[in-house]
Amino acid sequence: MEKEWYTVTQTAENTNIPSDTVRRYIRQHRSYLKTRKRGHGYQIHINSLPIIHEIRRLYDEGMNVKDVDEQLSNVHPMTIELIDEHKQTRQTIDVALALHEMRESFIEVIEAQKKELQSVKEELAVARQEIQEVRKSDEQGKQTLNDLNNGINELMKDMNEKKKPWWSRRFFLK
Repeated sequence: MEKEWYTVTQTAENTNIPSDTVRRYIRQHRSYLKTRKRGHGYQIHINSLPIIHEIRRLYDEGMNVKDVDEQLSNVHPMTIELIDEHKQTRQTIDVALALHEMRESFIEVIEAQKKELQSVKEELAVARQEIQEVRKSDEQGKQTLNDLNNGINELMKDMNEKKKPWWSRRFFLK
């Protein structure tokens, strides 16, 4: 039976790629490789050996890190492995699928927030209209109060004039 996991040194021997280069590939392209950390080193899953060969071929063709990542993303799903040490479980996640699901979820949240924002805007417009009506009513009330005060002042003036003795009104005394 063939081993599932290889150390960096074993991977280097199986692929004829120097171990320092394998380590660099792990650092630069880990998201396309199934790896795990053991002690101070990494182990590479047997299914990732063809990807190591492909990375080597792409670099031999003169590609840079970004170009290699782009080529790998077209062929191999980017995965991450989540390990829950307390429950002793592992879960491998396809990053592209997870990002797509997150994007869809964010779009739903944004749409709900847009609807809520529109509702708040409509409520704000109604409140502004009510405030304008209250201000208009307040101005009308102030004008009515001023008119009443003027009327009261005139009545008071008339009443003060009527308190004068009868003879002062007859002789036009002031």
